[in-house]
Amino acid sequence: MATSIKVLLFVKLDLKDKYIQIRTINSVGLSQILKLIF
Repeated sequence: MATSIKVLLFVKLDLKDKYIQIRTINSVGLSQILKLIF
């Protein structure tokens, strides 16, 4: 039981990391596009 909880927590943290990475890439990409336009 304890191991499955650990796995769930790990997956949750991993997804959070990926989500943060995607968000940072998106914001960087947006600023680059804005620089090109303006």
